[in-house]
Amino acid sequence: MPYTSCRSPLCSSSCLKNPPQSSRGITNRLSFFIFTVCLFFFSSNDAVPAFIQERFIFVRETAHNAYRASSYTIAGLITYLPFLALQASVYAGIVWFSLGLRGPFLYFLVVLYVSLLSTNSFVVFVSSVVPNYILGYAAIIAFTALFFLFCGYFLNIDDIPPCWKWMNHVSTMTYPYEGLIINQYQTNDTFGNNTDGTNITGFNVLEGLHINYGKPHTLSGSKKWEKVFIMLGMTVLYRILFYLVIRFASKNQRT
Repeated sequence: MPYTSCRSPLCSSSCLKNPPQSSRGITNRLSFFIFTVCLFFFSSNDAVPAFIQERFIFVRETAHNAYRASSYTIAGLITYLPFLALQASVYAGIVWFSLGLRGPFLYFLVVLYVSLLSTNSFVVFVSSVVPNYILGYAAIIAFTALFFLFCGYFLNIDDIPPCWKWMNHVSTMTYPYEGLIINQYQTNDTFGNNTDGTNITGFNVLEGLHINYGKPHTLSGSKKWEKVFIMLGMTVLYRILFYLVIRFASKNQRT
């Protein structure tokens, strides 16, 4: 966690600060956003061995009615909340001011925090369905590659083959990535120039990336907050799936 919260933002800030007012500067900024999303996803991998190491204790204690699976699920989530909030706050505080990002700082912080919650819940769920942490890490790496490929950085949603579009919607990287980009570029401010000399506004960037931010040239924040609500929904969904797995799988192990 210290490495993620301090060294990584300092390193990325020193490399990507003061981007030029050109298409290269826009690319640098997009690279920072996808770096942030991937960094936060990888930082959640430490949750893989959490339940795997505690599985035997959990089965033994629930067999003696020490506590219920629901209590374990809720307590596990509550335990992570302050640490994830600290991680997101430290990272956001460093990169926001050093890179001079635009848009509401509160939204930037909320996206980072909720992104950690959703990825952490996903990783915890995966750890509950694998027999050991080696397979757990292998599964997480495979999902990371798929989520990264279809999050919208390499392929716009319109360029993804129809049979794979669903991966863009289930990817936990899609929504924080798009939310950060909307927060940065939902404006008429100029971020560079085309080869013909015309300005590249923030809205031009969003439209070029085929990111749905609402009505054309709108400053409404409804679409970007929609990303936050989807990530919160993913958090709840994966925690419910985690509960169902440990509730019935542990019961089978006891019997």
